[in-house]
Amino acid sequence: MQSWRLILDRACDGATNMGIDEAMLAAVDEGKAPPTIRLYGWSPGCYSLGRFQPYSDLNEDARSIPGITWVRRPTGGRALYHSTSEVTYSIAAPLSDERVSGSVTESYRKISSCLVAGLRLLGADVQLAPKGDARLLRTNPACSTIPSQYELTYMGRKLIGSAQTRTRKALLQHGSIPLTDPQYKLFMGLSFPDNDTRLLAFQSSKNKATCLQEALGFVPEREDVEKALIEGFSLVWQLQLCVGDLTSYERQLAGQLANDKYRSLEWSCKK
Repeated sequence: MQSWRLILDRACDGATNMGIDEAMLAAVDEGKAPPTIRLYGWSPGCYSLGRFQPYSDLNEDARSIPGITWVRRPTGGRALYHSTSEVTYSIAAPLSDERVSGSVTESYRKISSCLVAGLRLLGADVQLAPKGDARLLRTNPACSTIPSQYELTYMGRKLIGSAQTRTRKALLQHGSIPLTDPQYKLFMGLSFPDNDTRLLAFQSSKNKATCLQEALGFVPEREDVEKALIEGFSLVWQLQLCVGDLTSYERQLAGQLANDKYRSLEWSCKK
């Protein structure tokens, strides 16, 4: 049975989290680290924009709320609000590994099959989404309201928002698993022509997005969610997940990326 590294990380700020994820991707691409699954949280709460999403999709209030930060991800997709009540997964793996190989859509399917298995073990009756409407994905600033193909849904509503990027030899995919509903905070931070339009969009999102609290009927402990995810990946992919930590190379690179890239206005405020 193949072994992968498992990192059970602390909750970090947005720039630190994105620096770590990109450092893992670089290390796997360069053969300096094994395939890795990382589970982590966010503190403080953080808005994240997709790599190519306009900076203007976040309103001025969201950029300056005390105690809440924002960051631009290295992956695509649309805006998310990461609350402190969330489990985030990230996977860095070689493209040659059959567990993630193939097109972006195929690797999504393979990763999502593990997430489905894990959350069903937890008691959530989740499903894989069919192909979504690409026009809605391009025009909607909120990632959590429109499920892409093979993302997870509960009763037709999107549960997990995931995004991926690739280098020549490896991929990074990460995804947000909300324990409680973050939609109010998300829509308060997005740009709309006026408050009435914002309210209508928020009300509409209630029928399109969900969280583990709604899927389970209670708010799960994050340790239980992590345990279920670990079991899902282990069972579906026939893996031995060995708890480890970042290498010294990854730690140094992650700190550099966090400070020089993810906290920089040049990266964060791209249009």
